[in-house]
Amino acid sequence: MLGAGDAFSAGFLSGWLRGEDYDACCRYANACGALVVSRHGCAPAMPTKVELDHYLAHVDAIPRPDRDETLTRLHAGVRRARRDRALHLRVRPSQPALRSRALGRTDESRLPALKRLFVRAVEETEAARNLHGRVGLLCDDRYGRTR
Repeated sequence: MLGAGDAFSAGFLSGWLRGEDYDACCRYANACGALVVSRHGCAPAMPTKVELDHYLAHVDAIPRPDRDETLTRLHAGVRRARRDRALHLRVRPSQPALRSRALGRTDESRLPALKRLFVRAVEETEAARNLHGRVGLLCDDRYGRTR
C-alpha cells in the first residue's frame, strides 16, 4: 500500500487549496487513498482530477476500483505530461535522522543547517527557473524552528 498516505494528503490538500470545506477535503482524501491502494505502484497510481471526480460521482456503484472498467480506462488513457509550471519539494530530514541516530551516526545539531540549505535551494531554484509564487516546500517544524 505504498503511497496511500501521500495520496490521502494530496487529496485533502487539493480540496483545501481550492477553499473547499473539510467534508469535501476528507472525501477527496479518502477517495485518493482508496484509488491508490487499489493499483500497483505509488506515484503512477495517483488519480487525476478526472478519475477522482468519476470515482466520487459513482462511489456507491464501484465497490472494487481495481476492477472498474471506466476507472481503468480513464487511468490508462491519462497522458501525464511533464510540467515545469511548478516545483514541489518534500523534505523529511527528521525521520532518517532518527534512524541514523539510533545507529549512532547523526549529530542532531547539524539538522537546522540542513533545513536552511533546503530553503535556500528552493529559493535559488525558484529564481533561476522563474517560478515565483509556484514553488512549495513541505518541511516539518522539528529541528531548526526559529519562531
